[in-house]
Amino acid sequence: MNLKGSFEPSSLASILQLLSNEERTGVLTLTNGESEVKIFIKNGDVMGAMGSQKETRLGTLLTRDGLISAKDLAYCLAVAAESKMALGSVLVKKGFISEQTLKQTIHKQAEEVIFNLFVWKSGEFEYHDSDEVPKGALDTRIDIMNIIMEAMRRIDEMVFYMSQIPSDRLIFAISEKPVNLEDMHFIEKERRLISLIDGRRTVRDLIAASGFDDYSAYQLLNSLISSGVVEKREEKTPADSFSGDDYSNIILIYNDILQIIRKHLEGELEKWLVTMFDDLTEDPQKKDLIRKMHKIARQKWAFNIIESCKPQLVRKKRDLFTGFHPINPVDENILAVTRSLAAVKDNNKGRYILAKSFSLFVANLIKTVVDSFGSRASKNMLKEINQAIVAIHENPLSFPEKNEIVKDLMDILIQVAQRFKSPPTAITTGRILAVKEE
Repeated sequence: MNLKGSFEPSSLASILQLLSNEERTGVLTLTNGESEVKIFIKNGDVMGAMGSQKETRLGTLLTRDGLISAKDLAYCLAVAAESKMALGSVLVKKGFISEQTLKQTIHKQAEEVIFNLFVWKSGEFEYHDSDEVPKGALDTRIDIMNIIMEAMRRIDEMVFYMSQIPSDRLIFAISEKPVNLEDMHFIEKERRLISLIDGRRTVRDLIAASGFDDYSAYQLLNSLISSGVVEKREEKTPADSFSGDDYSNIILIYNDILQIIRKHLEGELEKWLVTMFDDLTEDPQKKDLIRKMHKIARQKWAFNIIESCKPQLVRKKRDLFTGFHPINPVDENILAVTRSLAAVKDNNKGRYILAKSFSLFVANLIKTVVDSFGSRASKNMLKEINQAIVAIHENPLSFPEKNEIVKDLMDILIQVAQRFKSPPTAITTGRILAVKEE
């Protein structure tokens, strides 16, 4: 049997239902000009689905859910390419994940690929009977009727979410109303999205950076809006998009990485302060005073440690990062760094200096945290940085320094991993190395 034509979300359900009812075995290909999806069907059940969108790829799902690191994924991708084996097979063979985890992830991957089809406005489809089997497919079956029912539920919810968020070019920021984020209990996905909301990224940027599918991102964002954590700011027009003559994309990437390090640094300092001073008194009022002092002390200490890790430019002994600090609003940081680079007339040279300086800044700070608190205490920080690097790599936004930045950040993590056998030392605050202006 061969079928071909155009479809909308409502008619897609009918196509899938027809193939299920007739217990067909074949391949259903769907396109919308930007993306292509292939659904592999056997006896009316879905046995696999592959999409061209990065957020639905196997490696993306595994790293997004913290099942493997970016470094391990890169290694397995290289092995898979060289041996011409499926990525899933390599991951299992090398012992990074179990076959059960692989089955569950492939099952989840297929579901997410198909669910995303139901948010397309329209597209073209073609079905033909075939025994073609997707590379790396396992014995995993998904009932088409269950997919349709879940997709219909998601469509109903998306109608509401999109009424609250009518454009994916809207920009959100953390609410200016007094909201104590520390007292709120966020799930891991909410924390991930909050960490990316900076008053500059659009909804589409947030989806790309987080690795979430549209439905999950809209659901999470709507929840954060309802709880008063975030608020709408403005809608970005195409004219506001990235231009090669500014430094904002480089600054945004490293600002996110430094935010992760700052958060973990403050957390470890807080643990140390509690261990040292929390048992000084049983008086509730005095304990509350000590906790407030802890907060001030850890923030000030973290601020000074971060400042001490900023590199200088050698030739003019100029502080590139004067006025920059992860605790500042991102707009202030962009303005501060741009002003520092105002004397550099060659924009390409300025971008090179900035990327290399930021890489050294991150390397200095990670080294200080790991040396101060040890590899075990730093494990979650490094894992979160790993996930951020994957998101940077898979973000569709492209600019000349992007691949080099990803490489530099991965090299830093590899160097840190090699240091893990070294014993932790006392907290250091000396400025480390400097960057040459070429």
